[in-house]
Amino acid sequence: MGIFISALCSSMDKSAVLMIDEVDRVSGFDIFLKFLGMLHDKNLRREERPTFRSVILTGVHDIKNLKLWVRSEDEH
Repeated sequence: MGIFISALCSSMDKSAVLMIDEVDRVSGFDIFLKFLGMLHDKNLRREERPTFRSVILTGVHDIKNLKLWVRSEDEH
């Protein structure tokens, strides 16, 4: 998936923004959290690998609940 995102973003003339809706409904799913972790890693290495300019999480009732599921910086 990461290779596809880099290929997609590098083929665009402009920057891309990813919007993910209904985040509260999927925040407990491991696959979604791994996806967010991959996006975070790509963002940290954006100079090396093209990626989205921004990722917007919508439909979040309480961001504190989402933070409980996401890994800390030390775990990366």
